[in-house]
Amino acid sequence: MHLQRRWNVRAEFWPRWLLFFFLCASSAAYAALADSKRHPLELEALSEPERVLAQLPALIAEAVGHGQSEEQARLELARANACRVMADWPCQRDAAAAAVDAAGKSGADHLAVRGLIAEARARIAMQDFSNGEHRLGSAEAMLAKHPDGGLLADVMLAYSSMALQLGRHQLMRDYAQRGIDALGEQTAAVVRARLLRNLGRAELELGHPDVARAAMLKATTVAAALDDPKLISELDLELARIARNTRDISEQRAAGERVLAVAKRFDNAQIAALGHEVLGLAARDSGELALAETELRAAVAGFEKLVMQTEQRRALRELLRTLLQRQPDRRDAAALMVRLMELDEAMDRRDRAMAGDDFDARLRYAQQEFELHRLARESELAGERERLLSASNRWRALLIAIAIGGVFVTATFLVLQRRANLQLSSANAKLRLAEQRLEREARIDALTGLANRREFESRLSQALAGTVQQGSAVALLFLDIDHLKQVNDGHGHGAGDTLIRCFATRLAACISSNDLVARIGGDEFVVLLEMPEQAAAIRAAETMATAVCAAMTEPLAVSGHSLPLGASIGIAVSRSDSDGDRLMTDADQALYAAKAAGRGTWRRADVH
Repeated sequence: MHLQRRWNVRAEFWPRWLLFFFLCASSAAYAALADSKRHPLELEALSEPERVLAQLPALIAEAVGHGQSEEQARLELARANACRVMADWPCQRDAAAAAVDAAGKSGADHLAVRGLIAEARARIAMQDFSNGEHRLGSAEAMLAKHPDGGLLADVMLAYSSMALQLGRHQLMRDYAQRGIDALGEQTAAVVRARLLRNLGRAELELGHPDVARAAMLKATTVAAALDDPKLISELDLELARIARNTRDISEQRAAGERVLAVAKRFDNAQIAALGHEVLGLAARDSGELALAETELRAAVAGFEKLVMQTEQRRALRELLRTLLQRQPDRRDAAALMVRLMELDEAMDRRDRAMAGDDFDARLRYAQQEFELHRLARESELAGERERLLSASNRWRALLIAIAIGGVFVTATFLVLQRRANLQLSSANAKLRLAEQRLEREARIDALTGLANRREFESRLSQALAGTVQQGSAVALLFLDIDHLKQVNDGHGHGAGDTLIRCFATRLAACISSNDLVARIGGDEFVVLLEMPEQAAAIRAAETMATAVCAAMTEPLAVSGHSLPLGASIGIAVSRSDSDGDRLMTDADQALYAAKAAGRGTWRRADVH
């Protein structure tokens, strides 16, 4: 299920680009790991990925034709590396999986481990965290049988980068330190530099800027021995983040200039945009607002050209702050604000889609767990029945053998038979109770104790059927928690879960016992009202929406922090031709209108 972060207030730039480095550029560390000889094309892929990809199909087919499984595995690893350089994650995933299969046929465990690491990185980049973690676990298990400090360090580097993407900075630090410990005295400069970089990044997020800077300088010293300007620029971006956190403007500027120099050398528009962003923030921090505007406009234009919406939104927000600080009545600020709102809406849609995918995955998992539990109970009951029947049959055989024993033996048999039947009846009663309990649990949301999507859909169908038969009306309130993403990013998902439970409690307090309130997604709730006629449904829904918005205005205190709590609400009222999907669509559109109006309010879909 299907997670994102909030950076330090003084260092909230370029996170996704660095995450790209953390997930994929660390694969360049392969060249430093002395686990086996590598195919020359694997190293050539770092500079000429397209040319290498054009050569590989024929070479792979030749290796397969000659039954050279180990050579095939090396070629597939070269293909995975080329795909990684081009940021083609599905290609990297498939090539790495093929390398694992070929390495397994040849018994080359070291190649299988490298394939598992490459496949895990691709899956993590695609946010398939569960399968990515599974591949890393398999690689770690193989290394337990065939130890290799360099490869184990690479596994820890991948774990650390995944922890960054999930916002688990303590884990990120721990995995980075474990990787450094695994390297020991090995050189492996690229891996060591990236592990130190992850360690410094985690320390900064945990509020230790001095420790972070020391780790980053050590990483820079290690990387200085390498001819890898991209790695140096990556470390410079991290040093700039630390410098901004500690208000060292001269270091910010120096790092930004070095990043721009690398961008110019490699003609890399993405690195150039990040360099302009660094210089723009440094200029604004020093009060040079005109220079800050120029640099930030260059960053916004660069990100827009590359269709990097998250980075563009971040740079655009900083540009707006600069413009308003420099000249509050700037005419072009309104146009930039409109663009920022459009980007916010686009990112909201993407986040909602991801949350929906995450909910579906959790639902499928819960259904599987329910089915497995039911089958286990049935198996247990069948075993108990078999044991009871076996005991009964033994007593029957004994009765036949000692029939001449008379009335006493017969009475004993009847007593035992009755006891067995009572036990069987008791077992059946327990099974029925367990089935009823599981059925109830299948309709309740575990986090909030409210009804879940399954119960809501069932009640909605019943209510709409009633509108046809009795001429009544149904009102649907679609609610979305405002600012939940920021709480998760800044305070962790534990605080986010607390916020969701508080929201559910306040929402339930606003609802009458005759109405249904349910949680249907990560931050999505619905309220279902049944009224005798349409006008009454509209009045009741609007009154309830106003009360809910008012109830959510008070912030929530968690661990000494005051967390914002608010709700945006979309209202839809059934018509004569309404079905469940149409009603949900109308409410969803009204919800988007409420968000566009500034959140913390409600909007109702028109009733025709």
